[in-house]
Amino acid sequence: MQRMKKNNRIDVIVPCYNAHATLRRALLSVAVQSIAGEIDVTIVDDCSPSGGYEPVLAPFRPWLSVRELTLEENVGPGLARQRALDATHNPFIVFLDSDDTLAGPRSLEEMRAALEADANLTMVSGDFFSAGETADGSVAFQPYRGDMTWLLGNVYRRSFLDENGIRFIGPRTSEDFGFNTKVRLIGGMNRVLLYKHPAYCWYQLPQSFTRADPLRFAYDRNAGDFCETLLDALSLARRRGAPQKEIAASAVYGMMDYYRRVSEAEKLYPSAAEKNREQARRFYREMYREIAPEIPQRTYESQLSLLAERMSKTFPVESLSHLARDFAAFLETLAGEVRA
Repeated sequence: MQRMKKNNRIDVIVPCYNAHATLRRALLSVAVQSIAGEIDVTIVDDCSPSGGYEPVLAPFRPWLSVRELTLEENVGPGLARQRALDATHNPFIVFLDSDDTLAGPRSLEEMRAALEADANLTMVSGDFFSAGETADGSVAFQPYRGDMTWLLGNVYRRSFLDENGIRFIGPRTSEDFGFNTKVRLIGGMNRVLLYKHPAYCWYQLPQSFTRADPLRFAYDRNAGDFCETLLDALSLARRRGAPQKEIAASAVYGMMDYYRRVSEAEKLYPSAAEKNREQARRFYREMYREIAPEIPQRTYESQLSLLAERMSKTFPVESLSHLARDFAAFLETLAGEVRA
């Protein structure tokens, strides 16, 4: 009797919105993978006004298993990825943005091998680098090592996502941060393997919203999405029994980041300062005030140091003690506003 061959194929999911100019580059980086024959690519046309992608896909069909999933309404990158997740079935998953590329022809082979060798692993997270074109045509590179903020350069085990209800939700920004926060909190970092080689290149195009209008993106467009995705991640993590200390650390991170956002918006983008304060109040009311009494002092201190590092990129930080006093005053103000 012939044995059925075990499925160890990878689903590469690529959300696309008017990505006709960059998708070829992204697909080429998949086609040159050493295990390209064991990859199924799903292109999600997120209701692109310029039409579908068959003219781009056709030349790749001799080399890649690639199909197009067409959405009848524009839902944004997170929900577009989720539609593809619901329509695919392979045991391993990779997310690739339509204007980015995979890096290293053996990266997916080696990352999948690590997941196959250790059934306890939930994901393998690769290093990546950004490539940003400057006004004079040169390209500025920046490496990211061990960074799980984004989906970039990761291979996920589908069964873990399914068993724990880890899904993308509606917000169009911070959706990757929210998704990875769920994976990290529910699975634990001891179940994440860091693949210490470049696995992805993040192209920061001049016309992208984050580069074309970075202040509006950071302090306006992203204000509510960050709150929504973090609340969703922490709520799911609590239901799934994630360690309280890890949930507390993420809650402190979120609350301190809203202090940073409000402080910076007041100086850099005043029209969005109240929007960020409103989201800070929401996060305080719906999550932080309940968790605050359980936060260990060492967690608070370590997150305060990270806050100082983040804020120092924009404005000088006088001292940790000064920052601690200002953050405590910020919390007191929020508490009063929530009670009113």
